[in-house]
Amino acid sequence: MTIAEAIKAAWEHQRAGRLREAEAIFRQVIQQWPENGHAWNYLGLVAESTGNRAEAIRLMQKSIELVPNEPTFQANLAGVLRKG
Repeated sequence: MTIAEAIKAAWEHQRAGRLREAEAIFRQVIQQWPENGHAWNYLGLVAESTGNRAEAIRLMQKSIELVPNEPTFQANLAGVLRKG
């Protein structure tokens, strides 16, 4: 499975509410490709969906560290911070 296929599969799980499955795949992607900012960001969204705000912030900050010019990552982090 390619990185794109793995992220797509995890995203589909996330959209369907299967957060454990999504989290597991995103973690596998990060383990194999730790520089993939998208996987960190999506994992942050999963953490936020499960109520783990501190973890969501940490993961989203990592995604921004890896891809600093991605406005979606910044917007997602801002959304979590606003809820606090």
